[in-house]
Amino acid sequence: MAQTTELAALASVRAVARFTFALLHLASMRLITDTVPSVMAGTAQTVYGLVGVGGATAVLMIVSKWLYSRFGPAGFWAMALLCIAAVPVIWTLHRALSMLSPAQLPI
Repeated sequence: MAQTTELAALASVRAVARFTFALLHLASMRLITDTVPSVMAGTAQTVYGLVGVGGATAVLMIVSKWLYSRFGPAGFWAMALLCIAAVPVIWTLHRALSMLSPAQLPI
């Protein structure tokens, strides 16, 4: 997105972004289903929506305004770096959760 204004390229990137957000949302719902008691599922989904989606979006919008005003379109590279930085976190979380027995999963 930082390198082109061509409509077809931007549409393709947005389609991939929507797909990855859908995967994130489904994985989050699965994690909530697997780890939170059913009586607290609605509360867990609310916290996820408020903090995980809404809060993160609000903070990153403020940061992106600063990045864009300072670096222009090259500020989009910070978004790519954020995604790359998330990979080890995801991998560590996956490994930690896969090593736990169902009785040890956080409630």
